[in-house]
Amino acid sequence: MIRSAGEGATGEGGADGLRDPARTYRERADRAADSAARATERSRRLSWFRVGLFLGLVILLFWSEWNPPPFQSILRIGLLVGLVAFLALVVHHRRIRRRITWFETLFRLNREGLRRMGREWDVLPQPPGLDPPADHPYGRDLGISGRASLARLLGTVASAPGRDTLRDWLLSPPSSREVSLRQDAVRGLVPLLDMREELTATGRVVGALKASRYEELSDWARSPAWLLPRKLRVWAIHVLPLLTLPLVYLTLQEWLSMMDLGSPAPWFPPFPLTLGLVVTQALLALSMRKPLQALFERASTEAPAVRDYGFLFRVVEKAPLPRGVLRDWQGELEEGALPAHQAFLRLRRLLEWADARHSGFHELLDSLLFWDAHVALGLERWKRQHGDEVARWLRALGRVDAAAALAALAWDHPEWSFPDLTSGEETTLTAREVGHPLLHPARCVRNDVDVGPAGTFLLVTGSNMSGKSTLLRAVGLNVVLGRAGGPVCASHLRLPYMQVHTTMGVSDSLAEGLSQFSAELRRLKQIQDRVQEADVRGQGPTLCLLDELLRGTNTLERRAGARRILRSLLRHRTLIMVTSHDLELADVPDLARRSVPVHFDGTVREDPEGGLHLSFDYRLRKGLATTTNALALMDVMGLGIDEDSGTHLD
Repeated sequence: MIRSAGEGATGEGGADGLRDPARTYRERADRAADSAARATERSRRLSWFRVGLFLGLVILLFWSEWNPPPFQSILRIGLLVGLVAFLALVVHHRRIRRRITWFETLFRLNREGLRRMGREWDVLPQPPGLDPPADHPYGRDLGISGRASLARLLGTVASAPGRDTLRDWLLSPPSSREVSLRQDAVRGLVPLLDMREELTATGRVVGALKASRYEELSDWARSPAWLLPRKLRVWAIHVLPLLTLPLVYLTLQEWLSMMDLGSPAPWFPPFPLTLGLVVTQALLALSMRKPLQALFERASTEAPAVRDYGFLFRVVEKAPLPRGVLRDWQGELEEGALPAHQAFLRLRRLLEWADARHSGFHELLDSLLFWDAHVALGLERWKRQHGDEVARWLRALGRVDAAAALAALAWDHPEWSFPDLTSGEETTLTAREVGHPLLHPARCVRNDVDVGPAGTFLLVTGSNMSGKSTLLRAVGLNVVLGRAGGPVCASHLRLPYMQVHTTMGVSDSLAEGLSQFSAELRRLKQIQDRVQEADVRGQGPTLCLLDELLRGTNTLERRAGARRILRSLLRHRTLIMVTSHDLELADVPDLARRSVPVHFDGTVREDPEGGLHLSFDYRLRKGLATTTNALALMDVMGLGIDEDSGTHLD
């Protein structure tokens, strides 16, 4: 049984919210705006109160200096109490400002939800790092990234691991079992609107998408320790300050007493020892400066983005996730000596202490207390305790985050469905009421499409601008979404395990010296090689989406070349959709037996003033197209010469 993307989803989002996501987004945006406004007003009042309290403390300070001792002591006690109150007020004010940032982030997120539903591409953010490589078999053709793209629809991804996991899910062919697990995870997250919103908002606040090299943190966590194995140094950095600091204190006290008596400081026995210990500590700290600096730089990779991942881990750990794969991923964050969020918050504190090396007191702290060495010991003990867990924690976070982004897409479109994943030898893709996921729902025309079984091809013909290429992209993008475990823009999609290859966005390359025809031939050769490789490995069928084959050459050669390509691909386990203006492409016996012709129609009508208008219903029909509109389209655009006017070239 196929369940729609919103069916049966209850909980934090509410059933009404799932039936009307736009209303839910508006209500939540309004609540967030109201909360932000109240917090802003409170912050404004606290700012004035802080100014008043500060001025009062200054006045109290001067007043205490002008009063006799008994009353002066009372005023100084009041001054101390006021100072404590002022510091507490500063801390409280900082919390209120963080709440303002939080509510403003929630407001923006819910406004983005409305804009995603309205396909307002120019104001939607796109997560960085989702661009497919130039030679990807379909990434550049189907709208994975760019202005109007799937990446913008999935812009709720919260973290760099989530972004990279989502990119892998969209661009790499998974196993059928992996798709099933992803789909279960996405289904489970659909109703958890509050959790998904908190995850995205937390990622936005801490800048978790900026950690482009977070893998280096897991590499550092597994790297061998430098300081811990050096037992003598570890002993020295613990013992020497315990000896040096008391002697420094005694020496200073002795000097001050000598200065009070007006006589020069004597050369007493503790001074040489004190001086020797201070010099020894300084030399030891200097000898460790370079290796410790390298350790801190590696540990601080991508700071502060990675160091704040503890807040993201905490959101996932406390979420009421349903049993199944989501609970398994959540459980990975709780494995180890400490849960992931506690371990990362501890790492955050250690890295903040490491930042003291940038302060003006660093040299004094390091010379007297071995500050850098103690922080390094803390980091290396953290590595020893949690180093083997970091990669697994980041991977689990990335999976939950990627699944949450796909779940947000399902929540935004309750009329979409999750595909029925088929296994075995089935090689037919069946789609009912399939539409293009990137089109506005009000303008998206849906069609029933059957591609396959292997050894046949769907020949899509029709006039210009009638919807042929859009149909190919709609099928391809829905297959990509279904393989990623997400919902599809269809009432029903029966999806075999398959790879996807396209030839839609092929263009010439001045840098490589390739014409459009040469570039298309190269892409077709890649498809042929990969199809053959899939057959040799016994993999599933390959979906080939071929748009206007060999458009860069003349009609006769294009037709002969296209037939040759189709015959080559049909020898393998391929599901082929090919668009063409050439109505005679399959007009040979061997291809005619394997072709399933369908077409789109366009209507040219003349208005009362003599102008021409084109209209399309974008409905797929059986058989070959019977009308063309190229010349009519030229007339609509005002191109060409009116042959009846008598104006001709000599």
